[in-house]
Amino acid sequence: MGHDSDCAALIYQHATRDADQRIADALTARVEAEQKKIAKDQWHVNGTNAPFQDLERGVSRGGA
Repeated sequence: MGHDSDCAALIYQHATRDADQRIADALTARVEAEQKKIAKDQWHVNGTNAPFQDLERGVSRGGA
């Protein structure tokens, strides 16, 4: 990595891992918020709500 010591390399790796986790958490939150927004806004032309299905989690709700 080009660091002066093993200790410096470990500090860098730890800081990078923490930053990567924060980025992943933020992306997850954004995707989940958009999915909720999309699911909430899915309406049929006749005014009934389209059923929401989250196949990954096995959740199904809505529809009229």
